[in-house]
Amino acid sequence: MQKIEKQFVISPHVCPSSNEDGTIILDVNRGVLYSIIGTASLVWSKLSSFPAGATSDDLIASIMKDDASQSEQGVSADIRRVLSEFTEKGIVETHTECTQQTFRRFQMNFTAVVITLARWAVTSLLRVGFPTTAAVLNLLVVDLLLKSAGFAAFHEHVKSWPKANRGSVPIVDVRVICEAVDRATTAYPKSAVCLQRSAVTSCLLRSEGVAAQMIIACRKIPFKAHAWVEVNGKVVNDNPKVHTAYAVVLERL
Repeated sequence: MQKIEKQFVISPHVCPSSNEDGTIILDVNRGVLYSIIGTASLVWSKLSSFPAGATSDDLIASIMKDDASQSEQGVSADIRRVLSEFTEKGIVETHTECTQQTFRRFQMNFTAVVITLARWAVTSLLRVGFPTTAAVLNLLVVDLLLKSAGFAAFHEHVKSWPKANRGSVPIVDVRVICEAVDRATTAYPKSAVCLQRSAVTSCLLRSEGVAAQMIIACRKIPFKAHAWVEVNGKVVNDNPKVHTAYAVVLERL
């Protein structure tokens, strides 16, 4: 009987950003930030190059290909240790190949249906003059995607939300939407942090024809993540100078 290799895949509810100094990882579900360097960052980078998942042997081969002077036994020990730590923290998951493919297909189909329905419902509510209700509905959708399908689905929901073709829109419309989202977060039965608020604000503004961009960023000292919305490079739902305190951008949606 052929042995089924355990595959490791980056969890769908994390948002990473890598540079020469290492990797910063935001765990959206837990609201936790991780900063990894050295071997751990290298393993993360290699795992990121296998979207469908990779076995420990795949990662060993990839690293050895780049630097054959290393001891394969040492590389193997480092990789297994790092993967164990990643799995324990929940930023990496394990699946058999069959299970993983089935799960990914379900996620993609579920996400597509939810996003399509959300766009239609939110747009309809805005057209009849109910921006606060539209914001509450989109908060619910964002929470549903994050919990059931993870950060990848949330990412697709925000990034793919189209901008309506309505020509020039006065700045007062931006304020109206931001105020509607503020009211919605107050009425919403769950706590809506900056990530959810900014996602909803960005989507609603685009539905009103505004080219809004959601920013997910973090700072290292003190280590903290934050999100806000910009229109034409100007912050519209936070302190105008917030970007000076959060220099490390994780995502631009």
